[in-house]
Amino acid sequence: MYSLPIDNTEAIQINPNLGIILTGCMEGWFMERYVNIFMNGTIIDYVDNVNYSGAVVSVQIYTYDEIRSSGIIKIIEKEITENHYMHIWVDELYIPCSVRYNKCHFVHPLMIYGYDEDAQMLKAVFFNSAKGQQLVDIRYQDIVEATSSLDEFYQSGGTDGAIKEAAVSIFMPPYVKGIFHIDVFTKQLSNYICCCTEDCTEWYTTSRPGIYDSNDNIYGIQIYLQLIKLLQSKNIKDMEYKAIHDFISHKKQLLYRFKYIKEKYSTTIEFDKLIDTFENSYRLLERIRILNMKKQIQKGYLPSSLCRDSDYIDILVSALKQCYEIEMKILPKIYDELIKLTYPKLYHENNQIIHLSIDDGNVLYEYIEFDLSKFNTYVSQIDIIRRGERISGNGFEYIVINNEFQYYLEKDYPTHSPVRTVKFPALKIKMLKLFTDTKNCDYMINLYSMNNQYDSDSISVCLPEGWQVDHHVKRVDSSDKKGLTLQITDEDPYIIRESICIDADMYPYFGICMSTTAKTNCAQIYFTTVDSPYISMDKSLFFNVIPDGKSHFYYIDMRHNDKWHGLVQTMRLDPAQFYDEYPWENNREAICNIENIMFLKELPKK
Repeated sequence: MYSLPIDNTEAIQINPNLGIILTGCMEGWFMERYVNIFMNGTIIDYVDNVNYSGAVVSVQIYTYDEIRSSGIIKIIEKEITENHYMHIWVDELYIPCSVRYNKCHFVHPLMIYGYDEDAQMLKAVFFNSAKGQQLVDIRYQDIVEATSSLDEFYQSGGTDGAIKEAAVSIFMPPYVKGIFHIDVFTKQLSNYICCCTEDCTEWYTTSRPGIYDSNDNIYGIQIYLQLIKLLQSKNIKDMEYKAIHDFISHKKQLLYRFKYIKEKYSTTIEFDKLIDTFENSYRLLERIRILNMKKQIQKGYLPSSLCRDSDYIDILVSALKQCYEIEMKILPKIYDELIKLTYPKLYHENNQIIHLSIDDGNVLYEYIEFDLSKFNTYVSQIDIIRRGERISGNGFEYIVINNEFQYYLEKDYPTHSPVRTVKFPALKIKMLKLFTDTKNCDYMINLYSMNNQYDSDSISVCLPEGWQVDHHVKRVDSSDKKGLTLQITDEDPYIIRESICIDADMYPYFGICMSTTAKTNCAQIYFTTVDSPYISMDKSLFFNVIPDGKSHFYYIDMRHNDKWHGLVQTMRLDPAQFYDEYPWENNREAICNIENIMFLKELPKK
């Protein structure tokens, strides 16, 4: 049995790909999205419901002809074993968990995340029209039959993609991380309140060709009015229950995000009261949704259909009107509270920040000058935080670093977050000038130090967290060993750690404690710097190891490579280097255990 991780939360109902994405550190990314929605006809969808380019990456596309020639099961097993998820088109006539099983042809995609060869079963995420996305087990033979006649029936519910992209393997890159950005959330909330969307979100609706260009699109809070209009018109026969269900589900998603912000930020009592009011409004809609299902079940109808009894429609319309009025009143107030927020809780503790106020600088006529030479640190980001009233006027504000680099600040709008951020390639900052209205400004300035441990004689790099372990090595869980244990699986094993942020000029020595049974006496270390950001042979050093399976300390003077200077950003460790005298052999017993990695100012005394 081989099963890839899948997150089976309510997020998977928005899109199955979220079941992949949310297995990683992507909660913040998820919580800043799915705020604005749109309606076209009786279709309601999240504006940000897309194929998540960048968060998930396509590996290989198989056409229908390739599936027929190679065999769908063989393709699935190969891709899943390589840690790739599979999106495939199937004819639901042959899928037992479908309401169309043995009734009618209907081509629709599903996602496969595992297989059990002994039981001849596949593990899949399947969309059930009555229950939404579900985790199901499907027999090998059923999938074979469900993909045997796509060319004949793909237009029954499918698209041309059912033939051109009959199967697609995808995965989530390990380097993708999700951070919650309050500005992204407030922008989407503003779009929801104002019933609009940004021009740059056109790609959001690429999964529904032509929808974005339609003149019938309705966005945000205005959908309340459209639903009420349809329910009170003769066109109610065209109204689908799913539109009501998805709209109410959106309120639940929005509530989750308000509560997430309340947990992560120091919000006001007023904000907390507003969220309570919003939750009461959502609860009212949820009770009406459940009432619909009960009435339909009592009549013997599908619970996923709309009850059209006049008394129920009156109750539904009344609830929609009431909740619309509540949202119109409180959402602008919630927005006003959100744009006052600066940093989440514990933000300063989790980042290496140098805090400055206006009083720390020398106030001159046009600018405020800060002497930062005493900090002796690299900086890659500066935040300007408004503490007092916003400065009015049309003049530009900007900063100058080391009398050389100039960066303009984003204009400070009344509805903007108090934090304005400037990011730049890391450099050792000595002098900072802030050009602003020196008479009226009241700012805090935060400098993001790349490393504040320069007083230490050595800096240890955490193990095993933060290391990308995916090239010719396999992580081994070992209760009797500390650090990072690896099984070498092929001839070019290596692991990578980004965001090292080491001042090479202050820490010339690389130290590692490791054991290895790989049949070679050579290992290799690579590095990148701000000035030379790509991994290459000219930024590497070899070192000898003892392959006896015992722990040994190795110290490398990195100054033997003349590029070891400036800020080191990435390290790559090849724990075993194979060559002519020590060629790679398919040895499944080759184990390497890394106990400690560090950077030192001086070699330890013997």
